[in-house]
Amino acid sequence: MSNKVTKFTKHPTPPLAVAAIACAVTVWALTMPTSPTEAGAAPEEGPLEGSSTPRVYSALDVVASTTVTDWVKAADHVVAVSVIGEERVPPGRSETSPNGEGMVDRLVTLRVINFLWSADEAEPLGKTVTAGAYGGWFRLPNGVEEETTVKGSPRLEVGHDYVVALAHRPALCLDGRRIEASWAPTGTYASVPADQGVIGSGEFEGVSVAATSKSFEQGTVVSEFAGAKLTDLSRELALVGRVERTPVHANASTCE
Repeated sequence: MSNKVTKFTKHPTPPLAVAAIACAVTVWALTMPTSPTEAGAAPEEGPLEGSSTPRVYSALDVVASTTVTDWVKAADHVVAVSVIGEERVPPGRSETSPNGEGMVDRLVTLRVINFLWSADEAEPLGKTVTAGAYGGWFRLPNGVEEETTVKGSPRLEVGHDYVVALAHRPALCLDGRRIEASWAPTGTYASVPADQGVIGSGEFEGVSVAATSKSFEQGTVVSEFAGAKLTDLSRELALVGRVERTPVHANASTCE
């Protein structure tokens, strides 16, 4: 693939599209799409040998998720999880262009391994949780599907472990239609790879990376804690202390 920025003409909204706002994949409710980019040459110490490279999109967070403080402001829980299942969410008719192009989204099932931090009045979280995942597939007019992911975030793939800052979304009403309550990462940077309990090791942007990867954007949680243990991040979360909470579901209506 070339290392150039591309723009859709038939399907202008990438996977952050209307999924979270118009259906149950609410992980994308806090982000807005920008220009998609095709993944190019791997950066030094980036993807490991043998890793396939999906198409990468850029996204703009509505709620900040870059730093540990951002996580504490918006999340109900920060948890270590393992992805144990996934489900395809085909595009609706309104989300498919006349030539058949469209985004195939994903829901993933997460098994909670450990709680690293919880807000004082956090919504209870069970041992397993279903959430939307950044990245699915882009269906071409010929029916071929290309893997997609979002820059700065893991795809959340089955068999890998992650640390995720999760926020609870209450049920809401959209155009007279009820969207059920759900859990979702607080934003693009709210999920980090953590295979074998090592932050930065595992799947990131759809490829396998080591904790020494230079793919991580500076100033993000994954770059600041790359190579660290989960307990190191847990201690840092506790040190943030009490902060003003960021509302992540303002103006939600329940259709009642």
